Amino acid sequence: MKIAARIYALLAGVVILFQLALIFGATWGHLTQGGFHPGVLPLQQRLMASASVVLMAGMAFVVLSHAGVLARQPWTKAATWGVLVMSVLGVVMNLATPSAPERMIWAPVTVVMLACAVRVFRGART
Repeated sequence: MKIAARIYALLAGVVILFQLALIFGATWGHLTQGGFHPGVLPLQQRLMASASVVLMAGMAFVVLSHAGVLARQPWTKAATWGVLVMSVLGVVMNLATPSAPERMIWAPVTVVMLACAVRVFRGART
């Protein structure tokens, strides 16, 4: 269970670094948000990337806390449902994106993250 939480956090860290790179002007727009903005993302899409950073960090915290890797917080048990819903949505969106490169990179990442989250939440039923 703790290994699954660490894998989840590692992948969340990769996503966060990718989003930060986009925020600071990386020309990888074709790999995110449907690939509709090749090159540097416009300001509004960079703001969306900023929201993704915060959301991903929060989700990783919930998973690590629920697994006992970090100090357990009582509210993380309820927050696990939010993580699961967001993880499922991430898989669906990354499988459905019109951007083939985005689908090839991020669909496997989100599937592994979902599997890790399910493992953590099923294994920590306290």
